[in-house]
Amino acid sequence: MTPETDRTIATSMRRQNARGNAASWRRFVPHAALEACIRGIVVRCVKVPADSEHLSRFPATASCSLSWFLEGSAVRVSDEQSVHARIVFRGPQTRPVVVRHRGPLHMFILLLAADALWWLTGVSVIRHLNRIGPLAAALDDSWQAMALDVLHAPTDEDRVKRIEMFLKPRWRAARSSHQAAPWGPARRHGEWSRGAVSRARIFSEGRSRRQLERQMRTMTGWSARALKGLARAEDALLLAAHSRQPRVNWAGIAAEAGYADQSHLCRELRRYTGFSPQQLWRGVKKEEDLWVYKAWFDWSGAGDDILPSTDAHD
Repeated sequence: MTPETDRTIATSMRRQNARGNAASWRRFVPHAALEACIRGIVVRCVKVPADSEHLSRFPATASCSLSWFLEGSAVRVSDEQSVHARIVFRGPQTRPVVVRHRGPLHMFILLLAADALWWLTGVSVIRHLNRIGPLAAALDDSWQAMALDVLHAPTDEDRVKRIEMFLKPRWRAARSSHQAAPWGPARRHGEWSRGAVSRARIFSEGRSRRQLERQMRTMTGWSARALKGLARAEDALLLAAHSRQPRVNWAGIAAEAGYADQSHLCRELRRYTGFSPQQLWRGVKKEEDLWVYKAWFDWSGAGDDILPSTDAHD
C-alpha cells in the first residue's frame, strides 16, 4: 500500500472488560486538496450497556467542529449543557471540555482548521466561542443540507466522501480569492495555529495592530498571543506522544517546543488540557476518556486498523 493510495488511515485503539465493553476510534486523513482546511475526521465508537456512562475529555482548541451523533449523545459536564440534536456545531474552546455520554456511542467528527470556517463562509466564529449548539443555529441551509446528507450516508467512508465533495469547490474558491495567503498543509500540530496567525496578518496588511487583533478574533475566536501559546502546547504534546523513552524528558520537550522552562510548559499544558504533563502522560495510555489524545496525537503508538483508500489525489 503506497502513501498515495493510503489516504484513509484509520487507526483504532480498543479497550474491553468483563462486561463486554469495547471502545474504538478511527481517523481519516483528508483529501490533498483540503489539507489546509480539514484538521481531521475522527470517528468514535463505544459499545456499552444502555445504562452505562462514559466520558470524553477534549483539550482547548481554536478549531471548529461538526459532530454527527449516529448513536448516543453528549452532555457538557461543566454546565450540564445537553444539545438535543443529532448534528452539533462546536465553536473554538479556550479551555478543556469534558462531556458525558450514556450508553452506546457512534460519533462522527469533522474538525476544521482554526480560520477555515471564516474563509469558507465569512461567519465570525467569536460568537460561537466556548459554545456548542445545533448546526441549524450556526450555519446556513447549504451546510445543513450537506450535514443531513452525511447523517444518512451508509458508512463512515461515504460520510468522508460527501463532506469532501461539499468542501472542495468552496475551499478552492476561498483560496483563489486570497492567493497571497499561505495555504500549505500543516506538518506539525502547532502549524495549524501559526498558519492562522500568518493568514490573518496578510489579510490585515496595512492595518493597525488593534485591527489585526480584532480580525484574528473574528477569524478564530482567539488572540494571536493565545494562538501562539496553543501552538507551543500542541507541539509539546506531539513531542511527548512520539517519545520512545520510559520517562519523558519534559525539560527537553519544553526547550524544543519554545518554552522558557519546564514550569512554563507545565502551566500552559494544564491550561489547555486540564492536566499536568505527568498526569497526562500516565493517564492517556490507560484511561479511555482520554481517547482523543490517542486519536489526535497518535499517543501510545499506531493502532491495528489501516484501511485502503481510493481517489486520494483526484
